Amino acid sequence: MSKLPPSKPTPLRTTDPDRGSGSRTQAADEFQPGSRIGDYMVERLIAHGGCGHVYAAEHTVLGRRAALKVLRRDLSTAQDAVNRFVREARAVNAIRHPNIVDIYEFGRLPDGRPYHVMELLEGDELEAILRHDGPFSPARALEVLRPVCSAVEAAHAMGVIHRDLKASNIMLGTRDGQPLVKLLDFGIAKLIDRSAIGVTTSTPIGQHIGTPYAMAPEQIRGTAVDARTDVYAMGVLLFQLLTGRVPFQADDNQEIERMHLTLEPPKPSRYVDVSPQVDMVVLCCMAKQPEARYPSVRAFLAALEAAVAA
Repeated sequence: MSKLPPSKPTPLRTTDPDRGSGSRTQAADEFQPGSRIGDYMVERLIAHGGCGHVYAAEHTVLGRRAALKVLRRDLSTAQDAVNRFVREARAVNAIRHPNIVDIYEFGRLPDGRPYHVMELLEGDELEAILRHDGPFSPARALEVLRPVCSAVEAAHAMGVIHRDLKASNIMLGTRDGQPLVKLLDFGIAKLIDRSAIGVTTSTPIGQHIGTPYAMAPEQIRGTAVDARTDVYAMGVLLFQLLTGRVPFQADDNQEIERMHLTLEPPKPSRYVDVSPQVDMVVLCCMAKQPEARYPSVRAFLAALEAAVAA
């Protein structure tokens, strides 16, 4: 794997699909530097979005630095939001993969809001790197996606479907001088094997959740999802890495969803110089029917490796 950009503090980010609602309550929820969250002292805000805020913090006794994710105040009484927050912590701890951000602890504030204590990552979101560097070569895209696929495959083995695979949920950095790729945010993950995690979950038929530009057709329809739903998102992500844009763009989210449901995805070669083999990998991932896609992220990765080698 080639050398990644130098590590630096994570910029403030807003990644949740419902980020607009988060901005309305940000000021009321935000902890200032020096505030206490459990045994941790807040240093700074590093991310905010529709479900809550993430802070860099330090343990007041041990001196260990960590990231704290705190659920938004107005969601703390919404049982579905709290359940998703708890489910994320349980899912991540059940998977235990080196390319998935680690969650150390789970706690609650005096007002009842739950929070996670996570490893503090130093680096940049893949989305920010893509904006700065421009489109990736197929070989560089493969370097980044290989550890992501390993993480997603481990999640699938535990019955966890991520459902929000996108460039802003992938962090690139270094640790001990070695490149590091981390998959973030299992907040809307779907558990298809509940026994592995020990919690129940359900999304009512007809309802859908995710980021419109990366959602598979079955996810948009609110029907059953499985590993191939994440394969679809991997195809969207590969297209974005290769071209610097997502396959379907529009000002309205409903129009983007309509495109995913009805339009054939464009080939990356429409925008950049890539081989027909790479085109076919993207198109196979983004097939409308799940049975027409690669059956697993492992099969997707093998096809991409062969296409890059060719």
